[in-house]
Amino acid sequence: MNDSPADLRAVGDVDPVTRHEVRRLAVRDRGPCVSIYMPTHRFRPDIGEDPLRLRGLLEDAHARLCALGLRSPRAWEVLAPHRELLGRLDFWLHQSLGLALFAAPGFHRRFRVPVPLEQEVTVGSRFRVRQLLSLPSGDEQFSVLALSPHRVRLFAATPTTFAELPLADVPGSEADALPFDDPERHSHTRSPLGRSQRLHGHGGDDPPQAEELVRFLAAVDRGLRSALGPDRGPLVVAATGPDVDAFCRVTRQPEAVVGRVEGDPARWGLRELHDRAYRAARPALEAERLAAVRRVHEAPDEHVLVDLAEIARAAEQGRVQSLLVAASSPFGPWAGDTLDQAIAATLGHGGTALAVDEVDLRSGSQEPAGAPVAAPCAAAVLRG
Repeated sequence: MNDSPADLRAVGDVDPVTRHEVRRLAVRDRGPCVSIYMPTHRFRPDIGEDPLRLRGLLEDAHARLCALGLRSPRAWEVLAPHRELLGRLDFWLHQSLGLALFAAPGFHRRFRVPVPLEQEVTVGSRFRVRQLLSLPSGDEQFSVLALSPHRVRLFAATPTTFAELPLADVPGSEADALPFDDPERHSHTRSPLGRSQRLHGHGGDDPPQAEELVRFLAAVDRGLRSALGPDRGPLVVAATGPDVDAFCRVTRQPEAVVGRVEGDPARWGLRELHDRAYRAARPALEAERLAAVRRVHEAPDEHVLVDLAEIARAAEQGRVQSLLVAASSPFGPWAGDTLDQAIAATLGHGGTALAVDEVDLRSGSQEPAGAPVAAPCAAAVLRG
């Protein structure tokens, strides 16, 4: 991993983009759907450019909505949740490197993301989510839960970025856990500990201490589900060994815990915590992408499609198991619309969609023997 300070954790405030969110956006077909992507800045004076850029993009989206037949007031009503951001200095002071905005009648979402996004405005029957596939998500993004004696922290991480997430529904310490605790649910929770050990590392046989720890960790787990969504992705737990064991027994999603970092994370700087957590998460992070690429390379020719129109038709029929999109390939308007359709149908039928390097798709290209092999813009592996 590159340890350059310029590469690590310079991400500002981020909003996790979970697979659940991407799927939710991709399958929505009640338009008109507005998708806006833009790069953002984290420091003065550059942050002053960002609301001006958004103003221009919103005016573009407004014109496109009107061209589809919406009256001007109705078009501004659709865009209102994002238009109100223009005058919010507090919002622009807490940015990352990119901003993705989505709006439809009665619906809006926005994500601050830790990578620069290509400026883009689209208005159509569905949201354009292709740039979201290139974000650190699914196979690259993981979360780090750091449990220290009197502090709980949650981080969104990638191999090169690390950003702390707000803990609105996660208790910040054992003392904070009481307001979050659900007595009825807790009455049915079996203590996972034979010998309790409190978070400050002192052992003991006191059953109330063990029960208090279980209650605290159960509240943390409920808060994680709220903060990260139902599909939280890979999770690394950093805490003392007994506390990692206890959390793994309490959590309702033990399969999400892909790594552990034993020790008191309060003793480590952010760089060391990230480095330890990434080493713990790396095998799981690489597994899905490598498996998807391997399926493209190893599947029989009749089970691999690289023509975008054919991929879209197969996806609509629910036949696509995995869709791999070249992250850096240019797409024209037609290709973009067709790709959006293929992504939406793949995810809607329970398949997966990942952005990968073009070289990973090259051997899936079905060229005549002896001809130069050009990397396709996408490849799909069909079911069974």
